Amino acid sequence: MVTVDASDIPPEVLLYNLYVNSKVQGLGIIPYLLESTPSNLSDFKNQIDNSRNKYIDYMNGKVIKVNFSNMSAIDSYLYDRDNSMFVNGKNVSKLEQIVTQLRSIYPIA
Repeated sequence: MVTVDASDIPPEVLLYNLYVNSKVQGLGIIPYLLESTPSNLSDFKNQIDNSRNKYIDYMNGKVIKVNFSNMSAIDSYLYDRDNSMFVNGKNVSKLEQIVTQLRSIYPIA
């Protein structure tokens, strides 16, 4: 488990990037086929605002499993478990990699 500091990154921007880098898994294919695809950042913001406790489990069938209520300490375990990423044969935190890339646009203040 890796705890990632995503403070100063807008939650909807992080959710968008997690969504784009996620995959449809298991029975998540059913809502993916039935729901409309989010098309702008306000769709992602609405998803967070309308979620229970700012936790997104699946979005349009894609695995997210991230709690956006504390952006300074996001647990990456479930996102990384279901969206595994390997570099040089080692499992690395995909969520941490996404946040690192976003830091070039949203540095810590």
